[in-house]
Amino acid sequence: MVDGEKIALLINDIYDAATDESLWPAALHNFSRCFGGVGTVLHSLSSLQSLVYVSDDLSEPAEDYRSFWWQYDPLVRSPYVVNLKNGIFHDRDVLEEDVISRGVYYNEFLAKQGIGGAIGIVSSPTERSKIAIGVQLPPGAEVRGSEKRIFSQLSLHITRAASMGSLVSRLEATQGALLEGIGRFSCAAAVVRRDGFVISANAYLYALLGNGVGLRQNRLHVDLHEQQRALERLIASVAAGEVQPAASDVIVLRRSGRHPTLVVRAMPLTGRHIDRIPGTERASDAVLLLISGGDIASADNGDHVFRSMGLTRTQARIARMLGDAKAATEIATELGVSVNTVRTTIKAIYLKLGVNRQAEIVRLLSSLRAFI
Repeated sequence: MVDGEKIALLINDIYDAATDESLWPAALHNFSRCFGGVGTVLHSLSSLQSLVYVSDDLSEPAEDYRSFWWQYDPLVRSPYVVNLKNGIFHDRDVLEEDVISRGVYYNEFLAKQGIGGAIGIVSSPTERSKIAIGVQLPPGAEVRGSEKRIFSQLSLHITRAASMGSLVSRLEATQGALLEGIGRFSCAAAVVRRDGFVISANAYLYALLGNGVGLRQNRLHVDLHEQQRALERLIASVAAGEVQPAASDVIVLRRSGRHPTLVVRAMPLTGRHIDRIPGTERASDAVLLLISGGDIASADNGDHVFRSMGLTRTQARIARMLGDAKAATEIATELGVSVNTVRTTIKAIYLKLGVNRQAEIVRLLSSLRAFI
């Protein structure tokens, strides 16, 4: 009889493996030991991929199996998998006798590993996928009675954990691809919690570190105290749903030293089909930060986009500088013109773009940089 305490520990191991696939071999090793098995093989099969996890018991032949012998495993080959009904099976109950007595898989591979047969279970988490779990048994061994019921219950946990792990892997890959894709528009991006803890970020965000922006205990930190408070307020208010899409979801961060200012836009992340994002209590606790600035963006910085909106070359340049949160005096000094000339040009820019204040230019440029 399988020990109840061992079963509880094994279930914990199984769900740990859902988020860290390197733990599958040990979990499957313990699973096979519950039933006197030589080892366990877990197959996650779909139209897109075939994932194979093998227990530590089979560590020596595992590479041979993954690279070669899996294709000769009659319980994996598509005709058998398609015909197998969901539920528990013994290989000798579903395979023809000559497949076992004469097949190369049983006679040239399994026999050398001291394996005489297998008990397994097949399930279909989705219409296009199957998960097959097989415990390899020594010659003459069988799993019967109450042990068979325990095998079924534990296999259900393995199936759920494998499905969860596959989903987590796809979500992580998608999240990483999206964040790096944003970086192609010369924009730093980070998914953060309500408290500023960075869940994930692209390479542009990490390139900013040490230039007036840093990470403290994996939380975004700006050197200037008042700027740090502004960033914290922005993240918290957006996460709480207190900010409607408007100029108020964008702030300008001034950094210490001579580093260019940063424009930060925050957007809440909510999900209709998932309950939570890893590391958050609710999906709405996560915020996407998009950060642009002089040391991130390309040399053109969007002048041509403003020109396509009807601005002259000079107006487009000043509009872009306004979008980078520069004051009229800074712009005048940089361009070598009077402050009055800059202010007159700003009025013309506002009129052409249909805006009334600089914050709207900042937000507009933040949006336009996705198309630069």
